[in-house]
Amino acid sequence: MQCKNCGANLQEGASFCMNCGKSCDQGTLVQPEFLTQEVIPSQQVNPTMQNGIQPMNNQNNRPNNKKMYLIIAGIILVAAIAIAVVLWIDKKEVPATPSTDTNSSSNQNSGLNTNTNTNTNTNSNSNFNDEKVSGAEVEFNDYKFMIPSTFEAEVDHWEYLGDDMELVNKANNNEFDVELEKVSYSDIKNKSEEIKEELSNDGFYTMGEIQYKTYNGKEYMVVSSKYNTIYRMHAYVSLSDSETLVIEAEREDYGEDYEIFSEIAPIIASAHK
Repeated sequence: MQCKNCGANLQEGASFCMNCGKSCDQGTLVQPEFLTQEVIPSQQVNPTMQNGIQPMNNQNNRPNNKKMYLIIAGIILVAAIAIAVVLWIDKKEVPATPSTDTNSSSNQNSGLNTNTNTNTNTNSNSNFNDEKVSGAEVEFNDYKFMIPSTFEAEVDHWEYLGDDMELVNKANNNEFDVELEKVSYSDIKNKSEEIKEELSNDGFYTMGEIQYKTYNGKEYMVVSSKYNTIYRMHAYVSLSDSETLVIEAEREDYGEDYEIFSEIAPIIASAHK
């Protein structure tokens, strides 16, 4: 406040002016000029404005960093779980290698092996015996066969398909695939025409003739078939009253050879338990 008489500044609560000695009643007080100036509304300044710029309220407008980090971490976690699930499903659903065995249901009903295309079954339950036997006995389906030194034998064990034996003539590389059927040879002979019809209707092979050959005192029923230049021969020979060996030989460009089974006849005749 200022003295009205002399204009000197007055101390707060003073009862007289220290400059001129006048009493400091309400009438002698003069308000500073800046308090008496009329404030023009258009020129009023927001006390929170500086240079016309609204400052940011750091407390209210500051990003919530902790919340943002939690969201990012959640997205990464979900993506990792999704990738793990996809990899697990892919590993569990690896398909098994299918078999190319095309035996018809009628073949299964008759109990005969008339398969006319190569079996590439890769069943994981198979147990392969990689040992090749030559000049010694080999066991096959509870029977023992004497393998001469001119031949090589290998027996494969299949959990569901049964055993098969492969015989190879070292002199000419002729291969013979031998399987055991739980059916009598007489029943097979009675169904010879049925077998021929089944083989010829598979859509691949055309049939030749059925011939009967005798080697080492055993009768062989030989059935031939052809696919392009490949000739396939099936021979059926009795092993017991209720068991028959089915022997398959395949040749290319050599034509039908009903005598081919004479090569393994001594091996078949040597079978015993």
